[in-house]
Amino acid sequence: MKGDIPFYEKRIVYQVPGMQAIQPQHHLVGRHPDSTELILDQYRPLEASPAVPLPGVLFVHGGPLRAADPLPKEWGAFVSYGQLMAASGLMGLTFNHR
Repeated sequence: MKGDIPFYEKRIVYQVPGMQAIQPQHHLVGRHPDSTELILDQYRPLEASPAVPLPGVLFVHGGPLRAADPLPKEWGAFVSYGQLMAASGLMGLTFNHR
């Protein structure tokens, strides 16, 4: 419909204080055993030291994906999920898999 927001721009409705203040680390490169680069974003609480391990939540998107859409880790819902986890004291990871 005309004027509708594309699904990939929509964010989650539930929010907690501090979600917008999170500073994620974008475009971290992980490697699959077959040498495929897997790109991820990491959302950590602002007060958490990078040297301290945190419990985390990995958000895995489904498929199939349309080539014209942005990568799933950039979708509003996945960004919101990562921010929600970090604001709740956990690490959120969003990524693009093949």
